[in-house]
Amino acid sequence: KNIVCCRNSACCERFFPAAQKKGRKAGRTVEATVCSVVYLAAQEMKVPRTLKELCAVTSSTKKDIGKTFKHVEQMLQSMGEYKGAAPTSAADIIPRFVSNLRLPNELEKLAVQIAVASASDLQGRVYTSVAGAAIYMAYLLCYGLPVTQGVPPRTAKDISEATGAAEATIRQVYREMHGFRHRLFAPGADGKGGLPDFIPPGRLDAIPDH
Repeated sequence: KNIVCCRNSACCERFFPAAQKKGRKAGRTVEATVCSVVYLAAQEMKVPRTLKELCAVTSSTKKDIGKTFKHVEQMLQSMGEYKGAAPTSAADIIPRFVSNLRLPNELEKLAVQIAVASASDLQGRVYTSVAGAAIYMAYLLCYGLPVTQGVPPRTAKDISEATGAAEATIRQVYREMHGFRHRLFAPGADGKGGLPDFIPPGRLDAIPDH
């Protein structure tokens, strides 16, 4: 996977020298420091990566990267190199995961809508799990079950592999979403929201709860 894209490589080059110098003194490994720098740079450039994605292409553990990341973030902030970034949300990472699943833009927009609308009800849930559940619900709304003929089949397991969230967790979050699914598509005062026109009538009531 191309974890460091051209958009954030310049950020990495700016962060790394200072991070490595301070990190070595604190006993941090070079690899964990590199992962932390990539994680922060990706956040700053609004192309966030998950810790699981970084673990998949290195020998560092999630725990190692997490501990080093906090140290590197504090150090760079104290030096004025990093001003911080908004926490990553499910809506931030859905476009990339939908692309990896080779699903259409319409489904991506619907999944983002679901993730944004469910945010207040799912506080405390990990954003990758919310993203996975939103993609799963969007897929069922777009294609139904059994899936419309000619549509690429995508299961909760496929979505789990794409997002890094456990299949069981995606299903659990999806069940929570299913319980308040009608609220997700209630039009707002500005008239926005609601189900897209391409979703067949009755599909929202017909999707399974698991």
